[in-house]
This record gives sequence, structure tokens and C-alpha cells, in this order.
Amino acid sequence: MRGLALLCLLGLAPVLRAEDGAARPFRVVCFGDSITGDQPGQPYLHQYLKWTDLLGLVLETHLGEGRAEVLNRGHGGDGTSPRGDRPGAVRRLESQVLDLKPDVAVVLIGGNNFAARNRDPEEIADELRRDLTAMVRRMKEAGIRVLLVQYHTPKAEDMSRVWTHLDRANPIIAEVAAAEEVPTLELAPAFREAETRQPLHALTHPVDGVHLAPYGEIVVARAVFGKLRELGWLRGSP
Repeated sequence: MRGLALLCLLGLAPVLRAEDGAARPFRVVCFGDSITGDQPGQPYLHQYLKWTDLLGLVLETHLGEGRAEVLNRGHGGDGTSPRGDRPGAVRRLESQVLDLKPDVAVVLIGGNNFAARNRDPEEIADELRRDLTAMVRRMKEAGIRVLLVQYHTPKAEDMSRVWTHLDRANPIIAEVAAAEEVPTLELAPAFREAETRQPLHALTHPVDGVHLAPYGEIVVARAVFGKLRELGWLRGSP
């Protein structure tokens, strides 16, 4: 009798695991700088939506209400390593990604590393390569699927004040993605396509050419969702 009961429990185990898994929403952590999030602790939803909020809406529409959860862990001005008043993504990783146990981490970070004008660009590149590699490895070890995102091209009608340093991180991001065998998403093609239908000021800030305007938020949300679907990472997808 005990043996029969044990066999029944073993037979039910996959079903129980599946039910447990289905009860938990598909969780995505978006980890990055001000392109992803505002200043921590400062409310913004009464004024506008970030691409992470839009991604959450699209995922819920696709997977079903309550079956998706997108957590925004962007930190305005941050780079990968601590410097000045920025905490550094490496130090934030454990509490803001690993401890949350997401299914997927969407990571867009490193552009602010190149904002320092008094540092050797090669030194910055080495730092970014080291930091990104360490973070990707820790996330993979935790069983988290990692999508590294490359910055859009900084652009505005008046290029004199545009933050042209931001996308210098892109080659390093692509290099680390290839070395660590994780996918990457280039945002530049999506923005080039959007420029055929929208003016630049609808996509990015008219001065710095970097921070996202409302339609730019839509472009990023659409691109990230499309990549997650292309990768087959949407757990519970119909």
C-alpha cells in the first residue's frame, strides 16, 4: 500500500511542479541606468510610463492578466562600477536581481562608464568588460536567463549637446554576450526604422539625444518583447 501511494505521489510530482510554476508570474527584472529607470524612490507613474511599464502591459496581454511581472531596477546615472554618488551595478546585482529570482534579466548598462573624461578609454573598456562578464556569470549561475541590450545611437536635431559617449559601450556589450553565450539585442535598428515614421524629438530627448521620449519608450518595449518571444523565453506563452 505504501509502495502504491509512493508511486502515485511520484506520478503527481510533475503536475504539482507545473501547477506551482504556473502560479508564479513570469518575472522579468530590467536592470540598468536612467534609460531603464528613474531615480530610485521617486514616483513617476503619475506623469509617464517607462518602457519597462509598457513591457509589463504587453506581457500581461500576451500571457494573461496576473501571469507576468516586470520589475524596474534602473538607477539614474549608474554605471557598472561604483564611482562618486553612483552605487555601481555590480554592487546592486545581488539585492536587485539575484535575490528577486527572476526568470529573465534584461540588462542595459555601461554607457555611463564612458562619461568620465579624465580616464583612458581602454581602461574604461577593460572595466566594463570585467564587470559585465562577472555579472552575467553570476546571473547564469543563479539560473537566470540573461538578455544584454545595446544602446540606441544618441541622436537629436542639434548634435552639439548630444551625449555621444553612451553607445561606446555597445562593442563591449556585444563582445561579452558572445563570450558568455548569451543573446544581445541591438536597439539601433529599431530606432532607425522608427525614424522613418516619427520625428527625432518623439523618440529621444531633443537636447541629450539619449533619454527616451514617449515613442522611444514604445520602441524599446516592443523590441525587448519581440526578442523575448523570438528566443522562446515567454514561459506559459499560448
